[in-house]
Amino acid sequence: MKKIVILHGIRGLRQESIIHWLISECEKLGLNIDIPNLATIHDDISYKNWVDGMKDVKLGADTILFGRSLGAQFAVKYLAEIGKSVGAYISCPGAHNLRELRDTPTNKKIKRIFSVGPEQFSISDNEFKKFRNLNFPKVSLYSNNDNYYEQANLEAYANAIGAKHVFIPNKGHFNEYANVTQLPEALNEIRELLNES
Repeated sequence: MKKIVILHGIRGLRQESIIHWLISECEKLGLNIDIPNLATIHDDISYKNWVDGMKDVKLGADTILFGRSLGAQFAVKYLAEIGKSVGAYISCPGAHNLRELRDTPTNKKIKRIFSVGPEQFSISDNEFKKFRNLNFPKVSLYSNNDNYYEQANLEAYANAIGAKHVFIPNKGHFNEYANVTQLPEALNEIRELLNES
């Protein structure tokens, strides 16, 4: 595989330290990097807008697709819809049910936001099945203390897509709120995939 396509989360690249770190590490591995410019929570975010944002992105057997948070939801729904395989897929993390946010004061506030644009990114059972049947390696990274979703929800996502589970304890949602600015476990998975290709 020669290329990695990184789909950012709901807030875009601004608050995604691990993506900036991952870009740097993937450059060292000699990978071509493509990061589509997708709408964020500050824009008119919709599934259709994200599909439109993918029109110039080339996906194929030489591509690792890396979905970060909402990007993980989009990747499954999008590939199921177009019926296209890639070289490999990594989610970081993905939720089986977007509506089932952890019961916290912060999440009660964002639940209203999630019920508008991001709700369109919910994955149906049929879409999970279509994605699972696409024949390429799938990896799902998740933690036990995710800011937004219970571990069981994240594990259910990994099961639904037929992924290798990579459990990383005490790393939250792999973001700055959890003091995570690097994720060597993700890089290890990328290296393994490159060695297998």
